[in-house]
Amino acid sequence: MIVSHSKINPAPSEDDITKQRNHMERKILAREQYNNNILVYKSLPHTSVCCFDLENVLSVPHCTASSLFYSRKLSSYNLTVYNLISKHANNYIWNETEGKRGSSEIGTCLYQFINAQHLNITHFMFFSDSCGGQNRNIYVSSLFHHIVRTSDHIQIIDHKFLEKGHTYNGCDSECNSRNVQIVHPREWFNTITSARKHRRHMK
Repeated sequence: MIVSHSKINPAPSEDDITKQRNHMERKILAREQYNNNILVYKSLPHTSVCCFDLENVLSVPHCTASSLFYSRKLSSYNLTVYNLISKHANNYIWNETEGKRGSSEIGTCLYQFINAQHLNITHFMFFSDSCGGQNRNIYVSSLFHHIVRTSDHIQIIDHKFLEKGHTYNGCDSECNSRNVQIVHPREWFNTITSARKHRRHMK
């Protein structure tokens, strides 16, 4: 006797259709704001429009030798802050012996980035994904509030989140590491620098 099993996908309900439509509308709205903010603030001298993202985990050793595939690896992390107007990128790199990849580490990098900018910048606008453990949380929000409250020149910090599932932004790029042998965390610096033609700063 032959028994045939098949899985039939049910037709989407009205609630599913409504959720999908609302999701797409939010996606379009977020993308429009993303592009419009760049155009609006491009000519303003006192505004910095940036996006930031924690890139994929960087492991050491990194090479094609099969004998090292199952060996214990040291993980490094790379937060990229990318200026959408000047096309200038800052990379903040640390390894797992120095910190994790949570909101405290993200906030520390953003704090260093903001303090390193010119004193004539009075308005920062940041775009990021909506990851709660890293970006969308009370700790990063409190950091921005503290900076605005205590700074002599920074008046506004806006933080906007791209729609979940549609979070590609200007700092997304792949490291050219497929055929690169890396045995020390600092060797990731040169590899990351080569990911874009535009200038990067390593921290």
